Amino acid sequence: MASRNGGRPYALVYLEPAKDVARRCLALALKRRVARALSSDIQLIEAQLSARPIRWGDPLNHLRAMELVRCRGHSTFFYVYYGVHRKSRTVYIRDLQIDPYGPLA
Repeated sequence: MASRNGGRPYALVYLEPAKDVARRCLALALKRRVARALSSDIQLIEAQLSARPIRWGDPLNHLRAMELVRCRGHSTFFYVYYGVHRKSRTVYIRDLQIDPYGPLA
């Protein structure tokens, strides 16, 4: 999916902590019979992060030396913590936290 401004999409990189949370949440979603909704939510997150990561989330701070913007986004299931490197068009998903009022709470 290309970004809205016609540029190439951002590459997504899941760091290990985020991967671990996603695996645990998938197991929990299967038990609670919300796996399909979880899958849709993750697809929505990835679409937004690929196309317009800084507009989707809230910028928390700028690490100028690293040319990175740290952000937090929210979806039905998760709070997503990630960094955006604009020059390389890469999004580093560093953590997922279960929304305490979401379907997996």
